[in-house]
Amino acid sequence: MAKGLCYFCDQPLERGHKCGNKEKQLFLVEVMGEVDGKEEVDKDVGEAENEMENIVPQISLNVMSGSVGFQAMRVNGHARKKQIHILIDSGSTHNFLDENLAKKLGCKLETMTAQSVTIVNGNRMQCHYACREFKWTLHSTEFQYEVYLLPLGACDLVLGVQWLSTLGTIKWNFSQMRMKFTYATRLHKLRGMNKGVAQLMSQENLPKALQTTTQLFMLQCTLEESFSLLSLTAAPSGIPQQMQMLLDSFEDIFKEPTGLPPPEDTLTIGFV
Repeated sequence: MAKGLCYFCDQPLERGHKCGNKEKQLFLVEVMGEVDGKEEVDKDVGEAENEMENIVPQISLNVMSGSVGFQAMRVNGHARKKQIHILIDSGSTHNFLDENLAKKLGCKLETMTAQSVTIVNGNRMQCHYACREFKWTLHSTEFQYEVYLLPLGACDLVLGVQWLSTLGTIKWNFSQMRMKFTYATRLHKLRGMNKGVAQLMSQENLPKALQTTTQLFMLQCTLEESFSLLSLTAAPSGIPQQMQMLLDSFEDIFKEPTGLPPPEDTLTIGFV
């Protein structure tokens, strides 16, 4: 047609032209352009969900220890108008929600057959409840997915591969703790929270920290030379008065030696 020829007989297409080709012909027309991928994406998500059902749930040490490794990122979100701390963790297979938080939020809990959740270090935890339609928001976008309930403590919500697999293509910069993905035709840019640094805690804040922190460590470093400055007769704070009186009465025994012990033949030992 573009060359002025007939589609059927390849003869010049002129006024009054009569095609002599009477055979039936089948033509295939290919249209180049963008294809709506919604159906394909939905299919991929469905296949991913089916695959996750056959995987034994696994949770990483990042969740249990409260630390953030190279494969996880902390962000803030909201659930029922309450701010929650979310750990996006590619080392965890499924999504996990803290049991205490689920009860405080009034989530509908469904009893399930005891599911063994494997921790990366080899230990196991038993999961007895799940929330099938838990909703949370990130950057004003609402997400809804199934979560398992466990006593997390170190964070409120863990989003594992089960959730990550529904986002399609993800750009994740682990060194800068930044993530980009498109969900519901909207581009999301997440930036992980900075890693915490060790800080001194006052005695007044210690009781509150013990109630909200799962693990608390203290490390005290002392120079080796400082040990020689310690006095064995000094009374550290906290020693009962009766014990201190006993130490004072035998002060000569605890004195630091200034010379060599007496010769063996002059050494006498008395028994009472």
